[in-house]
Amino acid sequence: MTRRPLSVLRIPTLPAAPGKSGFHIKGVVYSGIFGRLAQETGALERLREELNDQTLLGFFDQLFLASGWYDIFPIVPLFSAMARTRGVSFESASIEGTRARATEDLNSIYRSFYRGATPAQVALRLARGFGRYIDFGDATSTENADGTVEIATHKLPTFLLPWYMPSAATFCRIALELAGARDVRTFWRAPEDDGERGDISLASIQLSLSWR
Repeated sequence: MTRRPLSVLRIPTLPAAPGKSGFHIKGVVYSGIFGRLAQETGALERLREELNDQTLLGFFDQLFLASGWYDIFPIVPLFSAMARTRGVSFESASIEGTRARATEDLNSIYRSFYRGATPAQVALRLARGFGRYIDFGDATSTENADGTVEIATHKLPTFLLPWYMPSAATFCRIALELAGARDVRTFWRAPEDDGERGDISLASIQLSLSWR
Protein backbone atom coordinates (compact mmCIF):
# COMPACT_ATOMS: atom_id res chain seq x y z
CA MET A 1 0.00 0.00 0.00
CA THR A 2 1.28 3.47 -0.88
CA ARG A 3 1.97 5.53 2.24
CA ARG A 4 0.32 8.95 2.20
CA PRO A 5 2.37 11.99 3.21
CA LEU A 6 1.91 12.76 6.90
CA SER A 7 0.50 16.22 6.14
CA VAL A 8 -2.62 14.79 4.48
CA LEU A 9 -3.46 11.92 6.82
CA ARG A 10 -6.35 13.81 8.39
CA ILE A 11 -8.50 16.89 7.92
CA PRO A 12 -7.42 19.46 10.56
CA THR A 13 -9.87 20.83 13.13
CA LEU A 14 -10.50 24.56 12.88
CA PRO A 15 -9.62 26.76 15.89
CA ALA A 16 -12.92 28.63 15.31
CA ALA A 17 -16.22 27.69 13.68
CA PRO A 18 -16.28 28.25 9.89
CA GLY A 19 -17.08 31.89 9.18
CA LYS A 20 -16.35 33.00 12.75
CA SER A 21 -12.57 33.41 13.05
CA GLY A 22 -12.25 37.14 12.34
CA PHE A 23 -9.38 36.50 9.89
CA HIS A 24 -10.37 36.93 6.25
CA ILE A 25 -9.25 36.28 2.68
CA LYS A 26 -10.55 37.77 -0.56
CA GLY A 27 -13.38 35.78 -2.11
CA VAL A 28 -11.52 35.53 -5.42
CA VAL A 29 -9.29 32.87 -3.83
CA TYR A 30 -12.20 30.61 -2.88
CA SER A 31 -14.14 31.28 -6.10
CA GLY A 32 -11.05 30.49 -8.15
CA ILE A 33 -10.47 27.19 -6.36
CA PHE A 34 -14.04 26.00 -6.83
CA GLY A 35 -14.14 27.29 -10.39
CA ARG A 36 -11.12 25.17 -11.29
CA LEU A 37 -12.50 22.13 -9.47
CA ALA A 38 -15.78 22.46 -11.38
CA GLN A 39 -13.84 21.96 -14.61
CA GLU A 40 -12.51 18.58 -13.44
CA THR A 41 -14.93 15.69 -13.78
CA GLY A 42 -15.94 14.39 -10.35
CA ALA A 43 -13.52 16.66 -8.45
CA LEU A 44 -16.17 18.46 -6.42
CA GLU A 45 -17.90 15.21 -5.49
CA ARG A 46 -14.64 13.64 -4.33
CA LEU A 47 -13.83 16.76 -2.32
CA ARG A 48 -17.18 16.72 -0.54
CA GLU A 49 -16.77 13.05 0.36
CA GLU A 50 -13.31 13.72 1.73
CA LEU A 51 -14.38 16.72 3.82
CA ASN A 52 -17.43 14.89 5.23
CA ASP A 53 -18.25 17.78 7.58
CA GLN A 54 -21.63 19.47 7.23
CA THR A 55 -20.48 22.71 8.85
CA LEU A 56 -17.54 23.03 6.49
CA LEU A 57 -19.63 21.99 3.50
CA GLY A 58 -22.21 24.60 4.42
CA PHE A 59 -19.50 27.26 4.45
CA PHE A 60 -18.17 26.16 1.06
CA ASP A 61 -21.66 26.02 -0.47
CA GLN A 62 -22.10 29.79 -0.21
CA LEU A 63 -21.58 32.13 -3.16
CA PHE A 64 -18.07 33.60 -2.95
CA LEU A 65 -17.95 37.10 -4.42
CA ALA A 66 -14.53 37.95 -5.85
CA SER A 67 -14.35 41.26 -3.97
CA GLY A 68 -15.86 39.96 -0.73
CA TRP A 69 -14.04 38.92 2.44
CA TYR A 70 -14.47 35.44 3.92
CA ASP A 71 -13.10 33.42 6.83
CA ILE A 72 -9.66 32.16 5.84
CA PHE A 73 -9.35 29.26 8.30
CA PRO A 74 -11.44 26.81 6.20
CA ILE A 75 -8.82 27.08 3.46
CA VAL A 76 -6.58 24.71 5.46
CA PRO A 77 -9.00 21.74 5.56
CA LEU A 78 -9.97 22.60 1.98
CA PHE A 79 -6.42 22.13 0.71
CA SER A 80 -5.94 19.14 3.00
CA ALA A 81 -8.95 17.45 1.40
CA MET A 82 -7.77 18.42 -2.08
CA ALA A 83 -4.35 16.93 -1.33
CA ARG A 84 -5.90 13.67 -0.14
CA THR A 85 -8.12 13.31 -3.22
CA ARG A 86 -5.13 13.94 -5.49
CA GLY A 87 -2.66 11.80 -3.56
CA VAL A 88 -0.18 14.65 -3.09
CA SER A 89 1.23 16.48 -0.08
CA PHE A 90 -0.56 19.41 1.53
CA GLU A 91 2.36 21.63 0.50
CA SER A 92 2.12 20.55 -3.13
CA ALA A 93 -1.62 21.20 -3.21
CA SER A 94 -1.10 24.66 -1.68
CA ILE A 95 1.61 25.51 -4.20
CA GLU A 96 -0.52 24.34 -7.11
CA GLY A 97 -3.48 26.43 -5.97
CA THR A 98 -1.40 29.55 -5.42
CA ARG A 99 0.37 29.16 -8.76
CA ALA A 100 -2.96 29.16 -10.57
CA ARG A 101 -4.28 32.18 -8.63
CA ALA A 102 -1.07 34.21 -8.91
CA THR A 103 -0.55 33.48 -12.61
CA GLU A 104 -4.09 34.60 -13.43
CA ASP A 105 -4.06 37.73 -11.27
CA LEU A 106 -0.55 38.91 -12.13
CA ASN A 107 -1.31 38.61 -15.84
CA SER A 108 -4.58 40.53 -15.56
CA ILE A 109 -5.86 42.75 -12.74
CA TYR A 110 -2.48 43.08 -10.99
CA ARG A 111 -0.30 43.34 -14.08
CA SER A 112 0.75 46.86 -13.07
CA PHE A 113 2.30 45.28 -9.97
CA TYR A 114 5.39 44.24 -11.95
CA ARG A 115 5.05 45.90 -15.37
CA GLY A 116 8.06 48.12 -16.04
CA ALA A 117 9.60 47.32 -12.65
CA THR A 118 12.87 45.62 -11.79
CA PRO A 119 12.86 42.41 -9.74
CA ALA A 120 14.15 44.38 -6.74
CA GLN A 121 11.31 46.89 -7.02
CA VAL A 122 8.78 44.08 -7.26
CA ALA A 123 10.28 42.28 -4.27
CA LEU A 124 9.91 45.41 -2.14
CA ARG A 125 6.25 45.73 -3.19
CA LEU A 126 5.35 42.18 -2.26
CA ALA A 127 4.70 42.89 1.41
CA ARG A 128 2.11 45.48 0.40
CA GLY A 129 0.70 43.06 -2.17
CA PHE A 130 -0.24 40.50 0.49
CA GLY A 131 -2.78 42.99 1.84
CA ARG A 132 -4.76 42.65 -1.38
CA TYR A 133 -5.69 39.11 -0.37
CA ILE A 134 -5.83 39.04 3.45
CA ASP A 135 -7.10 41.53 6.04
CA PHE A 136 -4.70 40.67 8.86
CA GLY A 137 -0.98 40.58 9.55
CA ASP A 138 1.59 43.34 9.25
CA ALA A 139 4.23 42.88 6.54
CA THR A 140 7.34 44.96 5.78
CA SER A 141 10.09 44.60 3.17
CA THR A 142 13.79 45.37 3.56
CA GLU A 143 16.52 45.31 0.91
CA ASN A 144 19.91 44.09 2.14
CA ALA A 145 23.33 45.22 0.95
CA ASP A 146 23.81 41.97 -0.98
CA GLY A 147 20.63 42.59 -3.01
CA THR A 148 18.44 40.08 -1.20
CA VAL A 149 15.07 41.20 0.13
CA GLU A 150 13.58 40.19 3.48
CA ILE A 151 9.82 40.20 4.02
CA ALA A 152 8.84 40.12 7.69
CA THR A 153 5.22 39.36 8.52
CA HIS A 154 3.76 39.65 12.01
CA LYS A 155 0.52 38.59 13.71
CA LEU A 156 -0.19 35.55 11.51
CA PRO A 157 -2.33 32.75 13.00
CA THR A 158 -0.06 29.75 13.55
CA PHE A 159 -2.86 27.51 12.26
CA LEU A 160 -2.36 29.02 8.79
CA LEU A 161 1.41 28.66 8.56
CA PRO A 162 1.50 25.25 6.79
CA TRP A 163 -0.60 26.83 4.02
CA TYR A 164 0.66 30.42 4.15
CA MET A 165 4.38 29.69 3.91
CA PRO A 166 4.41 27.67 0.65
CA SER A 167 1.67 29.89 -0.79
CA ALA A 168 3.44 33.19 -0.07
CA ALA A 169 6.77 31.84 -1.36
CA THR A 170 5.10 30.66 -4.57
CA PHE A 171 3.38 34.02 -5.15
CA CYS A 172 6.69 35.84 -4.63
CA ARG A 173 8.50 33.50 -7.00
CA ILE A 174 5.96 33.99 -9.79
CA ALA A 175 5.90 37.79 -9.38
CA LEU A 176 9.70 37.98 -9.52
CA GLU A 177 9.91 35.71 -12.56
CA LEU A 178 7.37 37.87 -14.40
CA ALA A 179 9.61 40.85 -13.65
CA GLY A 180 12.54 39.05 -15.30
CA ALA A 181 14.24 37.45 -12.31
CA ARG A 182 15.99 34.11 -12.81
CA ASP A 183 16.92 31.36 -10.36
CA VAL A 184 14.57 32.75 -7.70
CA ARG A 185 15.24 31.32 -4.27
CA THR A 186 13.02 31.56 -1.21
CA PHE A 187 14.05 30.78 2.35
CA TRP A 188 11.90 30.91 5.49
CA ARG A 189 13.33 31.55 8.93
CA ALA A 190 11.74 29.61 11.78
CA PRO A 191 8.45 31.16 12.97
CA GLU A 192 8.50 32.99 16.29
CA ASP A 193 5.72 33.43 18.84
CA ASP A 194 3.85 36.71 18.35
CA GLY A 195 1.19 36.62 21.04
CA GLU A 196 -2.50 35.86 20.69
CA ARG A 197 -5.68 37.39 19.35
CA GLY A 198 -8.49 36.05 21.46
CA ASP A 199 -7.87 32.30 21.61
CA ILE A 200 -5.86 32.27 18.37
CA SER A 201 -2.07 31.84 18.64
CA LEU A 202 -0.09 34.18 16.41
CA ALA A 203 3.40 34.03 14.91
CA SER A 204 5.88 36.23 13.09
CA ILE A 205 7.83 34.87 10.13
CA GLN A 206 10.50 36.12 7.77
CA LEU A 207 10.99 35.23 4.11
CA SER A 208 14.29 35.83 2.32
CA LEU A 209 14.22 36.33 -1.47
CA SER A 210 17.20 36.13 -3.82
CA TRP A 211 17.58 35.88 -7.61
CA ARG A 212 19.84 36.79 -10.47
